[in-house]
Amino acid sequence: MSHLVDWIVDWAGVTDATCAGLTLLWILQENTTQTGPQWLNNTQKVFDIIQKTVTAGALIVGGIWAYYKFVRRRIFASNLELVISGEAVRKSELIHLVATTSVKNIGASKLEIYHPLTVLRILAPKNPSSVRVAEITEWTNLKTLRLFEDQTHFEPTEPAVDAHLVLVPEHDEYTALKLEVIVVSDDKKEAPLEKKDAWVAVSIVSLISERDNKNSDI
Repeated sequence: MSHLVDWIVDWAGVTDATCAGLTLLWILQENTTQTGPQWLNNTQKVFDIIQKTVTAGALIVGGIWAYYKFVRRRIFASNLELVISGEAVRKSELIHLVATTSVKNIGASKLEIYHPLTVLRILAPKNPSSVRVAEITEWTNLKTLRLFEDQTHFEPTEPAVDAHLVLVPEHDEYTALKLEVIVVSDDKKEAPLEKKDAWVAVSIVSLISERDNKNSDI
């Protein structure tokens, strides 16, 4: 330090150590601006670059995550169009019922079928003769049939059809039959039954002919 003071004395032309010290403080002050030393400015620039890079990276990662969650997951989620229809004819004391189930996989990936619960239920009105006031009909199950037993899955965009001819014993009180179809996916193989994806469609087939609906007195 003494050598630096001696140099300042010679350079500035001052005559004592006190003046040399004041001159040294003036030099340090002049070389340290309001923005800080040069090394500090460079460090601040590096930190700014890192911060901007991290922020941009976080935005990109966030965008990718949002795309996967809200777009891609919806595209590749299991989804079906399910339709059940039926026709019935009374003949020889039997109801000849044709039930047709149509399925179309509208998702982007194949859908595995869980066969134990992919079924068609045929139901009839329960105790219609006991009704005294208008009320919603209760139904009783007549028959449960497995569907799409010859298939393991539904391919994307490809329709699939399963049809059954069912003979139901004639009953004077049957004015309609209810068809209820359930399709259950087996994509989540380890999931419990209540967590598996399922689709339901319902249709009611009238057993009253057009002639029976007409009143000849009108």
